Amino acid sequence: LAKAKDADRLETFPEFPIPSLKRDSEWPTYRRDNGRTVIIGAAVPEQVKHAWTWTPRAATLPTAPIFSNGRAIIGGQDGVIRAISLDTGKLAWSAYTGGPVRYPPAAANARLYVGAGDGYVYCLDPWSGKSYWRFRAAPAERVIPLYGTLSSTWPVPSVLVDGDSVYAAAGISNHDGTHVYALDARTGKIKWQQQSSAYADDDTLPNGGVSVQGPMLMHEGTVHFAAGNSPPIASYALKDGKFTPNNASRGKDLYVRNGKVLGSGYPLYWRPEDDQFLSTMELECPVGVLRLGMPLNNPAGVSELRMMGKVNWSNPLFQEIAAVAIAKNAIVVTGLNRDKKDYEKITAGVAALDIQTGKVLWRESLPAVPTAWGLAIGGGQRVIVTLMDGRMVAFGN
Repeated sequence: LAKAKDADRLETFPEFPIPSLKRDSEWPTYRRDNGRTVIIGAAVPEQVKHAWTWTPRAATLPTAPIFSNGRAIIGGQDGVIRAISLDTGKLAWSAYTGGPVRYPPAAANARLYVGAGDGYVYCLDPWSGKSYWRFRAAPAERVIPLYGTLSSTWPVPSVLVDGDSVYAAAGISNHDGTHVYALDARTGKIKWQQQSSAYADDDTLPNGGVSVQGPMLMHEGTVHFAAGNSPPIASYALKDGKFTPNNASRGKDLYVRNGKVLGSGYPLYWRPEDDQFLSTMELECPVGVLRLGMPLNNPAGVSELRMMGKVNWSNPLFQEIAAVAIAKNAIVVTGLNRDKKDYEKITAGVAALDIQTGKVLWRESLPAVPTAWGLAIGGGQRVIVTLMDGRMVAFGN
């Protein structure tokens, strides 16, 4: 395979003054941090009320939210990045990519970084949404139909930023190739590239090798993402991109348990309406292990939250769990319950459970189905939830 060159792939834009950020970002990336722990050090209020709801002009499936510069930032199936004021719920700015955005930007270095379905990595200004640079991770400009949208043959579902490096992977099928990059976070220039993990001429990679089927997670000097085939998880050394297969469990939602990176859930490229809820997984937290999904003693039952460790409790608050966040004093969770007689009739909500006892501290209703992992908490004072119809709802004290 021909090596990618900056001259062919990188597009830069005129420099402009960079103001200092109004606030540090307390939820700067998907699932809070590069380890996807969803843990914050602050406590959430023991009472909240509805603060505001932001509604897009046209319904579109949004990503999970992040925070940067006093704003909640989301991407969307329509390819638009939007910044919503945390204080007022008003749209601050919009920026545009050329393809569906499935995971939110990552805020770092006073900039925003995002991967898009057009095969590009974008670097944006968090104040205005203006572009600093964009890099084409896809080897060519070619599109395919994908569940009602047009997408590059090599979409970039997400990025991960660590220090002065941005990591991204482009691809959807191992037969078309998978392209993994480390880019300079300031300039967008290539640091290293890895293009040989999707297939090999001598068939040394079983079942065709690596495709890109989920967002990235960083653990112990390595970046990982769901690979879809065998191995189910692909791992690359941060320093040089050396590929290592990970034959752990399958699924796009990666997490770390007992020092091992595991997967849960469906592959990424699935109909969103079939996969807005979380499969069974275990998240390590300060007071033990939070297990979400099917009950241990009744695998066919409805979902529950179960804390195991220093404290032990279970709570079947929602039949289907969409997102969790772990605060100092509480587990915040979104989900829904379905009517026993009418499966389509639902009641959705967000709630905070006491982390020591599992008892409900507060519970608020949601006007529509929440998105998978569509939950972020800022300083314990703002709880933001994204909904499948594109709306964003804020709660606070």
